[in-house]
Amino acid sequence: AASASVRRLQLLLVGNLDLDGAEEEKEVPGPRTMTFYMYRAQDETEYPLENVNAADLPGVMWYLHNEVVGANPRKFFIKRILRYKITMRSTDRLVKSRHSNFGPFVAFDSGRCTVPDCDKLWKHLGFNIGCQPLNGSRLAYNSPFLTRKAVMKHNHVGIWYSLPGPCPAMYHKDKTPECMASMAGGRCSDVDMLTKPGSPCTYVVEKAGEVNLNELVGIKHYHHWWAVDHNQEYDWATDKGTGTDFWNGRGDRQKSTE
Repeated sequence: AASASVRRLQLLLVGNLDLDGAEEEKEVPGPRTMTFYMYRAQDETEYPLENVNAADLPGVMWYLHNEVVGANPRKFFIKRILRYKITMRSTDRLVKSRHSNFGPFVAFDSGRCTVPDCDKLWKHLGFNIGCQPLNGSRLAYNSPFLTRKAVMKHNHVGIWYSLPGPCPAMYHKDKTPECMASMAGGRCSDVDMLTKPGSPCTYVVEKAGEVNLNELVGIKHYHHWWAVDHNQEYDWATDKGTGTDFWNGRGDRQKSTE
């Protein structure tokens, strides 16, 4: 059952459509439109992919392995991996200033950018998707794409993304209509808006499937599995799980790319 779930994950979640080499460009003549997939580990709650952080596929698996499955119940009650199709086009200001199609990465917490004075970043460069490589030495998840400069160590590591939305400097509960109007964020619903002169839009999000984490790992009744049977998905001390071997071997690169 678990192997069938893994195959389903491979079929559903594979792909970065047009990102290969984007981060190693030496000269960027101007913004280019790119389409690729992002992933997010989430509970049952539904909310838009804005003012949040996401990852590529190695990145979301790294996050689950590193921060989520070692706890009973799972951290943040995460139950699924969501996939999104992203079409993006950065601002002219960003490309001219940084010679990159991606802006600086910022962490979001409850809809709020946690970087000091992040509004200055948006006003200076626009509401661009940000990215940064994750720590490639801690776990073995690697991307099939070159995600850092070829001369750098761990140049196929996973990627974190940040997606600025409306009023990104405020928590969800503190966002006002005035703030959301004046700081509209980079998301829009129409791909044509990406190339419209003067548009603040930098990305479009489309839902593209999801995988249930219990189905992937091979757990039928999660609460009973851990609370009554005293199983655990992963233990950092032993590098193994109890009742499942799905997460065993955090340094096994072959297993991590299956």
